[in-house]
Amino acid sequence: MKNSSLTWDASWPQLTDCFQSTVLIYVPCGFLWLATPIYAVYLAGLPSVTSRHFSTLLLAKLTLLSITLSLTVIDTVNIMSEQPDSMFLKAAVLAPLSITLTMILALTLTIVERRKRLVTSGVQFVFWLLLSISRLVSLYTAGELKEYSEDTFSFSLSSIEVGLFLALFLIQFFPEKRVQSFTFHQRPCGELAASFPSRVFFSWINWLLRMGYSTTMTQMSLSELRPQDKSQAIVARFLPRWTSALQRARAAQARTYHRNESNGTREWEANYTFASAKTKSPDEKTPLLSPSKSETINSTIPASSSANTAWSHNLALKSHKADHKSGVKDIKLTSPSLTWSLLRTFWLDVLLSQIFKLPYDFLIICNPLLLGQLVEFVEEQNPALWKGYILAVALFISMMMQSVLLNQVFHFSMALGLRLRTALVSAIFRKSLTMDNRARGESTVGQVVNLMSVDAEHVENVTSYAWAIWSSSLQIALSLYLLYTTVGVSMFAGAAFLFLLIPANGVATSILGHYQAEIMAFKDQRMKLLNEMLAGMKIVKFFAWEKSFEQRILEVRDSELRKLLHTGYVMALPTFSWTAAPFLSALMTYLCYVYVSDDHYLDPKTAFVAISLFDVLRFAMNFLPSVITDLIQAIVSMRRIANFLRHNDLDETNVGHDPHAGHAISIRTGTFRWHSETEATLNNVNLNIEDDSLVAVVGPVGCGKSSLLSALLGEMEKVDGKVNVRGTVAYVPQQAWIQNDTLRNNILFGRPMDFALYMKCLEGCALQPDLDILPAGDQTEIGEKGINLSGGQKQRVSLARALYSQADIYLLDDPLSAVDSHVGRHIFDKVIGHNGLLEGKVRLLVTHGIQYLPSTDHIVVLGDGSVTESGHYEKLLAHNGPFARLITSFLKQEDSNKNAEDDTFQTLKQEMLRMLSETEEDDDGGHVSDGSSSKLFRRLSRSVSQMSETGQESKLTHDDLVKQRNQLATIIEEEKVEIGRVNLRVFSRYLRSIGIIYGLIIIGCFLAYGALDTAGNIFLSTWTDDPDLANFTLWAANSSERRHANDYYIGIYGLFGGLQTVAILVFAVFESNRLVAASRDLHSSMLRSVLRAPMSFFDTTPVGRLINRFSKDMEEVDQQLALTFVMWIDSLSQMIFTFIIISYSTPIFLAFIVPVAIIYFFVQRYFITTSRQLKRLGSKTRSPIFNHFSESLAGASVIRAFGAQHRFVVESEAKVDLNQAFIFYNNCVNRWLGIRLETVGNVVILLAAGIAVATSDQISGGIMGLSITYALGITENLNWLVRMTSDLETQIVSVERIVEYTEIESEAEWDNDLVKSPPGWPQQGRIKFDNLSLRYRDGLDLVLKNINFEVKPEEKVGIVGRTGAGKSSLTLALFRLVEAAGGKILIDGTDIGVLGLHDLRSKLTILPQDPVMFAGTLRDNLDPFSEFDDEAVWTALEHAHLKRFVEGLTLGLGHMCGEGGENLSVGQRQLVCLARALLHKTKILILDEATAAVDMETDELIQETIRTEFKDCTILTIAHRLNTVMDYDRILVLEKGEVKEFDTPSALLEEPNGLFREMAKSAGIV
Repeated sequence: MKNSSLTWDASWPQLTDCFQSTVLIYVPCGFLWLATPIYAVYLAGLPSVTSRHFSTLLLAKLTLLSITLSLTVIDTVNIMSEQPDSMFLKAAVLAPLSITLTMILALTLTIVERRKRLVTSGVQFVFWLLLSISRLVSLYTAGELKEYSEDTFSFSLSSIEVGLFLALFLIQFFPEKRVQSFTFHQRPCGELAASFPSRVFFSWINWLLRMGYSTTMTQMSLSELRPQDKSQAIVARFLPRWTSALQRARAAQARTYHRNESNGTREWEANYTFASAKTKSPDEKTPLLSPSKSETINSTIPASSSANTAWSHNLALKSHKADHKSGVKDIKLTSPSLTWSLLRTFWLDVLLSQIFKLPYDFLIICNPLLLGQLVEFVEEQNPALWKGYILAVALFISMMMQSVLLNQVFHFSMALGLRLRTALVSAIFRKSLTMDNRARGESTVGQVVNLMSVDAEHVENVTSYAWAIWSSSLQIALSLYLLYTTVGVSMFAGAAFLFLLIPANGVATSILGHYQAEIMAFKDQRMKLLNEMLAGMKIVKFFAWEKSFEQRILEVRDSELRKLLHTGYVMALPTFSWTAAPFLSALMTYLCYVYVSDDHYLDPKTAFVAISLFDVLRFAMNFLPSVITDLIQAIVSMRRIANFLRHNDLDETNVGHDPHAGHAISIRTGTFRWHSETEATLNNVNLNIEDDSLVAVVGPVGCGKSSLLSALLGEMEKVDGKVNVRGTVAYVPQQAWIQNDTLRNNILFGRPMDFALYMKCLEGCALQPDLDILPAGDQTEIGEKGINLSGGQKQRVSLARALYSQADIYLLDDPLSAVDSHVGRHIFDKVIGHNGLLEGKVRLLVTHGIQYLPSTDHIVVLGDGSVTESGHYEKLLAHNGPFARLITSFLKQEDSNKNAEDDTFQTLKQEMLRMLSETEEDDDGGHVSDGSSSKLFRRLSRSVSQMSETGQESKLTHDDLVKQRNQLATIIEEEKVEIGRVNLRVFSRYLRSIGIIYGLIIIGCFLAYGALDTAGNIFLSTWTDDPDLANFTLWAANSSERRHANDYYIGIYGLFGGLQTVAILVFAVFESNRLVAASRDLHSSMLRSVLRAPMSFFDTTPVGRLINRFSKDMEEVDQQLALTFVMWIDSLSQMIFTFIIISYSTPIFLAFIVPVAIIYFFVQRYFITTSRQLKRLGSKTRSPIFNHFSESLAGASVIRAFGAQHRFVVESEAKVDLNQAFIFYNNCVNRWLGIRLETVGNVVILLAAGIAVATSDQISGGIMGLSITYALGITENLNWLVRMTSDLETQIVSVERIVEYTEIESEAEWDNDLVKSPPGWPQQGRIKFDNLSLRYRDGLDLVLKNINFEVKPEEKVGIVGRTGAGKSSLTLALFRLVEAAGGKILIDGTDIGVLGLHDLRSKLTILPQDPVMFAGTLRDNLDPFSEFDDEAVWTALEHAHLKRFVEGLTLGLGHMCGEGGENLSVGQRQLVCLARALLHKTKILILDEATAAVDMETDELIQETIRTEFKDCTILTIAHRLNTVMDYDRILVLEKGEVKEFDTPSALLEEPNGLFREMAKSAGIV
């Protein structure tokens, strides 16, 4: 088979007949037979498609295969006929027989592929390629031997077969037509319909590059993702495994817990002592109960002493057992492993992403071996040139195979990374919709957004390069082995040095992991602060807290950056490992070699093969530390994500849904708490609600009304009892949750449009007048959190959503509190009441509206977390229980404004007094007084005669409001996406952040390192080419001259190594320091700019968009950009010095380098246009993911109540898929670039090697080695330079996006050093509006026009007016949240327009409509920056009527408030805001509809506090209800931005045609 005299030693390579009949036949045929079993399994998994249609391509394949099969059969028969019978098993016979059988197999596979509608076959492509090459070689050999003259028939047959083989190979370049899956919006991914070669070379992406280069790309430009990359397919694979693993872990945890605690309950029962309690017989004052089964409401509490004692023991025992049971859940799960679940799910994907790297690693080791052969070829005397050319071609083929394999590795691994990211993001989103209250308390929105953005991306990044962990180790091992075969035991000297670095790098890795965990913790803390600040930005500006929040955020950021800097310093060791260490290792190897080898001579082949191997080592060691860093980040991130996903979910068994239950809603002895670390909120609740009933729930602030609804929704943990809800549920929360979507979509809530029902909902909820004034009607976009709707409008949209759902049960949490009386009555009559749209439905209504109670079927009275009594309205009034006393507290007031009471008011009042007087006696035995007070008037007039802006909207004409259409049509602005090249000013801005001088030092150090490395290699070439050292006759092996010469060369070579070490360490220190400085500068600049932005910016910019800038973009600047920057400098320096070496060694090579460089440049420019825009659009499409997530988390209870989790999951996954599409196609475009650049580079290597072979008689072995060594590197270096330049330009997009937000238009200066307010200002509180005009933005109409009025010191002024009158604009003007377009405002004679904003805002106090709170302690919410002592805080709480409540809390002022104050009722939150205002009390108080959305009792508490605590202050109240300002000194009436009336209430009421009188009349006051 092998005969070297015929091949390598001959004038041309002749292959033996045996070799041609065995190896050249069995290799291609064997490949197909070996691949068939795996290929068959793959084909079997594809669906079969039955079709009688035969494509032209298929017919061509079948025809060619049939002809080929016929010819191979003829060839087989021909050869067998020529052989004796005993020679049938000869190779000459088996070869054609093997081909014939393989043709049958190929034909079979082709038919099966057609049935499976396979587009292309990689197996067949490789087979036909191998077979064509092998048969061409055989045909070439036959031609050289002139066999055609001896056996013309066989030669002709072989020639025809080769032609057919080539035709069958070429036909594989054309794909079959794919079965199209119908899609409405986008075309399918081009890869699915591409041929195998097109997939290998990524030609299928050409259309995208053409489009990106010629047009501006948009979100609709891309094709769909591949089916296997879509969220739906990925989640279907991962979620069942993870859920199953969680269930097994919880079951194991429960078994362990119960084993350890098996005696706990018995011991507790034995030690429990019963406390006796004195009880009284039930009497008139006993809470009214309804024991009768016929009653709709049944709330039973035992009355006897023994019953109470037994119940107390029973409840205590059950509570203990509940705690015992919940203890299982309270133990934090430490398993299952998220990593293991992902590996089990995606093991095949992992295998495919790694397997191609194995042959690549073996091929890359071939390069030094081929280099050695080329050096040896040059050193031969008169070698045959064909040998050199064969070696050059072999090197080219090796490099091409490496390019193909490596790009496929990147393609598969990056696609896997995206799948893992999709799986994690989807799992996080799902968990956020199901996690229990304890988990919600531990995980703020900012923290979870970090998990979705930063942590999931860490996992994605490490997956893309995870193969480097084993691949680099394999390359290092193979390199060391080949080094051993090259330099012998001398290799151990260099290897020992490298191995010494391993423990050092291990320590560094451990430290880096610790630092990374701390960095992520600080990042979470920073994002939490940012998210809360941005969500409550209006409060921050009102109270002038920007500086304080900025300081808090920057303190956390400084801690984060300190750890990042320490990480950079620790990374200096790995940086040293991949730069200077290989050189020093080579130095030690050469040092040992020249002294240990027998001849003490370092020849060119040995030196440059070793150098080439050390280059492989260098690259492996280069890659490994960066991957280890990414791996550490990913491990930390996986732990964080796993900890989140292991949180407990809401217990679905908290609420049963028995369709055959006797009552629509039933609770039996129900005790509920928010989670195991809180006390029970509701105790021993018994409740039965019949079908078709309307039930009201009443009680004081904080008694548990909203908690009762939450318990029915399953939002609370059930400690004891049984709950059943029969039928579907609709829920209207106390604080309306509005999506950032159109008004119509907010109402439809994912359901199909039923126009008749929709119009009924609009009419019933009094929304039609609102549609008339909205610019696009019900298609008007509602801004984030309903920013462009009033509180009443939001509540009515929320109610309309519930109404449209056509549920069986409606849980209504005080939906009428924010609307006026006649709108409230309209909604009650048309929707909630017995004649409303919900007639026949179960309605549980939490309300404070007394006028609605007579119309209800039953009333449930709550007090201190339990049902105190229940029954019909009249029965409750006739019984002197809690309900009667509650009503009495409303009536026992003195009347200060009797004239304002109308007949309706008097009738209701007198009826209540009459019914109460029949049974009620006060503590002194007297009867209730018939009188009423201003409190009584305010309470009851709120119930029967409120006036809201919304209620008056119907009176506005269409012409008056049409002017607002343009400014309100779309509130949220489209996120800006830059087009074209990144502006040089962005690069300049980043360089300035680094520091120009420092930047030059960093680049200079790395260039110095590159120069020293290059000089060392040139010096090595000189050393190996030293003729004296090569002349053993002149200098004997052990001569002193040889030793001195080697000492000289070693010393100089070592000096280069030492200087490299110094240069790289200086570089590492400066680079770490300055890149962190750049991150600090960019972050602080963006934060400063955002904090100084006007309020209009936050109204039009979603919080998620801002969070994306501060999280993902900042993360990229902190870590990814820094690494890319270092690798770009490395590639640039390597490229510069490669040109120098090429010029030095083979100048003729420059003739080819110039055109190649031009090609590279144009390919890069062509590529970067598309890549850059894909990166920008990828960043843009990331923001909606976080917006949607934040929005969904805020409305999770509503989403769960409506059962809309699946729809929101689908919406989230659609947004993730869109974002993933841009990332996927950007990765594919990068692969397109990579394969083309590497192909051109491989051609360069072929040219370099060919030139070296052609001029082998003119160059030395050292020059040859130097030239080819750097030629091998030029492809990699030029490729990496282009790639890093592209990555740098695409990643600088993050800097571009950050810089964009550093250039936001700012509001006025916070502090004006030239003009300060007078000491103690304002002392009097006199306010004068002098010809004030206001518009929100340039180009818009004035919203305030020439306002002129004056408020006297300590005067109480109510500001009223219809929608669009300009009331809220006055507040904005006072605080200068919007600057005046003309005129001025004077406070105590000082023009506020010249003051600094903080100087002004800190001297005013406001109590806004929305009670904004932050996650943290109660004290932090009252006094975020510790400006007051505890005594002042307690005093403020006392005056805000919260002292008793706070004293009852376990931690008092240290009580932790949930995010947004979610663990406090709305009323309690508003009182906290009142306490905050009391702490920051100033001479002027502005009430901006502060009581618009609170209950009657909270309203009265706030009004009482204002009257007493702010009696010496000037008060401006923007009135949502006229009754709240009826006792004010004067009333200001606005209309269309102008002052229409300004006088005392009594004077205005006497004006027969006055606007105020008209409003009062509409509200039922007069």
